[in-house]
Amino acid sequence: MERSMNSFGLTRVNVLRLLFLLLATGVLLPAGASRGAPSGKKTMEKPRRSGFPENYAANKTLRPDRPGTDLTLAIERAWATFSYLPGEFPAARWTARLRNMRDEAYFRRAFSYYRLSLELYEKYRKTLGGLRAERRVTRDPLWWKELERRDTLARRESKEREDYHRRLSLVNRRVFSTLDRIASSALRAERRFLVLRKIAYRRYAIHETNLGRYPSALSILSHYARYPGTEREWPFHYYLGRVYRGLYRAALRHPGVSEDKRKKLLQQGDAHYLNAVELKFGRKSREYSYAQNRIRYR
Repeated sequence: MERSMNSFGLTRVNVLRLLFLLLATGVLLPAGASRGAPSGKKTMEKPRRSGFPENYAANKTLRPDRPGTDLTLAIERAWATFSYLPGEFPAARWTARLRNMRDEAYFRRAFSYYRLSLELYEKYRKTLGGLRAERRVTRDPLWWKELERRDTLARRESKEREDYHRRLSLVNRRVFSTLDRIASSALRAERRFLVLRKIAYRRYAIHETNLGRYPSALSILSHYARYPGTEREWPFHYYLGRVYRGLYRAALRHPGVSEDKRKKLLQQGDAHYLNAVELKFGRKSREYSYAQNRIRYR
């Protein structure tokens, strides 16, 4: 075979070997093809086996004919919509402002911190969406430069995520520390104070749970459990189940944790998860039987 040299000093055989290596490793793919699958064919992702159905209750939808569906949906909206505050916070009367001007200022500051946390989330969501869209577009025809560009975008995405979580944790802590400085018992008993504190607890607990900071999330949910009616909210038990399951996985990695403590963490996680499924679907539902069997036969 004739060995002709190109402008880069590579022979035709070496060029063919390089192309075969790029195609075999998935670096160079035809347009519209996906890694590990033939072009034009869709592959079904194999479900991950798990002994604990953490996302089962959250992903299933309610049947409209089930009794109590409206109340369950209202609870879901309260946990899922962080920008929802029932009714605008009314301005206090001028006499009350004169008596409790300092406490009123603390409350307004805490409310502004909470609004800042929502703005941080919206900014982070738009930035992250733009970076991910940029990574899906091929800009450079040279594959090594394209890989370098995508690696740079991945590092920017990681930095944006770290900065967002750090700033959001700081803002959430400032919400609670500012609310704790309110000394007026009358203001602390008002509905606007209770609503803001509860919704801030929910948002902070979900944030810490998704980050895997389970001890912090457990402390937040323990404070949230002091409010009346929380034991009837299925998302509360759902996140408690995730937290206890995460603590159980962490205990498995530490040989110093006793077997009794691990077993207790696992039982608490299962109990709260079953409570969540029961509150959302009912004890006689197929979803409850499925979750119960998954836990029993894992």
